[in-house]
Amino acid sequence: MFDMANDVLVAERASARGRVPAVDRAVRVLWRLAARGELSLSELSRDLGVSKSTLSSLLATLEEHALVERNQASRRFHLGVGLARLSTAAASAQVDVREAARPQLERLRKLYADGALG
Repeated sequence: MFDMANDVLVAERASARGRVPAVDRAVRVLWRLAARGELSLSELSRDLGVSKSTLSSLLATLEEHALVERNQASRRFHLGVGLARLSTAAASAQVDVREAARPQLERLRKLYADGALG
């Protein structure tokens, strides 16, 4: 069994060209949940071609980081609030409001300084 698992890892590494297989699987899980909403472990396993045992560990890790959440009643997974926090941080990093507003603020300062409004 170790040889078979090792062959799979070697094949994944060879085909990934610099990608980390576990990270690639995690991102695929997130994109699948984004596209399909709430899914069970079995549905995700079938959709992604990942064993349930591997997927279970991966989902537990994503759950610890609030990137996925499990509906306790249905035992299905959906995207977690941690993704909202990450997207907010990403949006903030893309736009520095002070820098974006600087030209308009400079124009207003000049208008007030020149007495154009008075």
